[in-house]
Parts: sequence; structure tokens; C-alpha cells
Amino acid sequence: MSSLEVSQAGTYELIVIDENTNCQAAATTIVDDISGDLSFELTALPAPCDTPTAGSIAITNLAGGTAPYLASLDGVTFLPTESFSDFTPGDYTIFVQDAGGCEAQFQISTCEHSKKTPSCPLLPSQL
Repeated sequence: MSSLEVSQAGTYELIVIDENTNCQAAATTIVDDISGDLSFELTALPAPCDTPTAGSIAITNLAGGTAPYLASLDGVTFLPTESFSDFTPGDYTIFVQDAGGCEAQFQISTCEHSKKTPSCPLLPSQL
């Protein structure tokens, strides 16, 4: 055997035993996140005209990292959520953390709603 594959991050110990002499050798290694970079998208929904503090932000298309995922508005307090609500129009930074502690963050603006269309971009790619 010339290589081994693992499917999860963690600490692994490899022990090799010579069948002829019964001598042993051991090595320990730590495998960090093996599932790729953590990424996600944000979608902002503007508050309705009659409730200007009811905007929301949804976290979508979570990929990479190791589930479960946690989200935060301040980068300190992380919760198991995929959306935040009760926003006034403005700029916000959303942080997402995976089970291994890896983090990614994106900024997004919630919009002030006009009678016809929102007055700012809704997608992070448009910022």
C-alpha cells in the first residue's frame, strides 16, 4: 500500500507492523478541512413600504467547509440560522462559520423600498 485516503478531517495515527519481526512504527497526522473553501451567497429582501424595519437577508448556496454551518452578524456570536430579519436599509456583513471553525464573510446592502423597485443592488455580485 503506497497511500491512504481519509474522508473526514481529524487526527489519524498510522501504525505499520513488520510481519516478520513484529517491529512497529507509528506516526500521527492532523488532517484539516478537506472539503474545500467555504462559500455562500446572500440575498437581501427590502422591507415593505409600511414596515421599514422588516428587511431580511437570506444565506443561500452554502458550499465547501464542513457542516453544520453557523452564521453571525458581528463575527463573534454565531447561530445555526440561514436568514436574518428585521433590518433597516443599510450595509451589513454576514459571517458564516463551518464545524471546523473556518469562516467566510460577505457584505450586502438591504434596500429602501420605493413604490416600484428597490433603490439599491440586491445581489453581492452587484456591489
